[in-house]
Amino acid sequence: MLRKNYNYEKKSSTYFILFILSVGLHKSDYLILQLTGISIQSTIGVSLLSFPLIFLVLSYYYRPARNINTGKNEDSLLMKIIFFYVNILLFYGLIVKNDVTIIFLEYWTGMIVLLSYKISKSENLWLLFESKLKVIFLIFSVLVFLGNGYTQVHLMEDGYDAFETGTTTALVSYNMAPILDFWPFVFLLSFFNKKIKYRILALVPLIIYLAFQLFFLKRAPSVRAISFLILAMIIKMKISGNSNAIIKQFFAFIVIGVLVSLAIPKALLDRFETKDSARQDEAKVMLTHLSPLEIIIGKGLGGTYYVEQGGIVQSINEEGRAISANMHIGAFYPILKGGLLLFFLIFYHILSTVFRNIKRVQKLSKEGLASLIFLIVYSVFRLIEGPISPGSIFDALLFGMSLGYLNRNKTNFKKITK
Repeated sequence: MLRKNYNYEKKSSTYFILFILSVGLHKSDYLILQLTGISIQSTIGVSLLSFPLIFLVLSYYYRPARNINTGKNEDSLLMKIIFFYVNILLFYGLIVKNDVTIIFLEYWTGMIVLLSYKISKSENLWLLFESKLKVIFLIFSVLVFLGNGYTQVHLMEDGYDAFETGTTTALVSYNMAPILDFWPFVFLLSFFNKKIKYRILALVPLIIYLAFQLFFLKRAPSVRAISFLILAMIIKMKISGNSNAIIKQFFAFIVIGVLVSLAIPKALLDRFETKDSARQDEAKVMLTHLSPLEIIIGKGLGGTYYVEQGGIVQSINEEGRAISANMHIGAFYPILKGGLLLFFLIFYHILSTVFRNIKRVQKLSKEGLASLIFLIVYSVFRLIEGPISPGSIFDALLFGMSLGYLNRNKTNFKKITK
């Protein structure tokens, strides 16, 4: 049995790493084409987006019997209800003839969250964030940096020059940046590690990620990155109860605040001062286009709403009207797809998980602390940022793993201590 567990653990870890690499490959395909003249996706003739889910399924399939919990490993009742309801929304979307491609992508994203929820009990996968995935993060960082030298393909075809205009959103690196989104676990697990060598290097992924967000002049992601650090420091002070540690953390706050203020580009400061109500207007438009029944149960997977003048158009329907299946405020996305029912199921699941674990924060392992901090910060920022999508696969991974870990068996909070 021990030998079987070891083999399964090794296979599960290998497939999990392949899952991470396949996401990076999908996002880096155009950069690779520019550097080598070879498009991997064109060569194999299959969408690279299909591989991440395959590798994650295999990682889940080969998960070892030995894991974080000593008790039952059942999913929470709420998670089962949500998954059941999402499947109803899948069939409803097909029945009312919503766009099949959009339905597939939304269900695909949901499966990433579900599988991440389930593999959160695997000790070997958590340990990867403090070993091999650190190296992969650095490699991905180099790739994103190289992407700064190229303009996105559809803009190049139109003769657009991002370097002349200074528009960072037109750079290849801007679209590649989500391959760095697994940085919070790399940072937080090291931050709460008992070994000093890990804690010293904990800030590296934070600094790298924040530097890119400042360069891209992205407001919410920049603030979100700092929020992870601030909340981690507050929780660490609470756990330690050491007056000397509190003083050190206080001065660390000041130093970090000064350094960040000096590093913020003026263009980004100007963006913070600019009032932008486009996201709120979009949400209001979406709500006004829903019938009373749709407000309760949504429009099903693939559901869309009409975009008014000035809004962000995703496509044109058969009637020639501008529509969109996405929302730029993540909290409204569940309402569009599954109504207030799905909205309350998801957010009650998040809130109940957060409050239950805040009460026992002193007992949580570093994996639990990383999960709690990620879940709090990420969920709050869904109020101003978009929902999880195929373009943010690592957000889906960390969100699912955080919910899964914090909803597992209530014992063995500090099982992993390596």
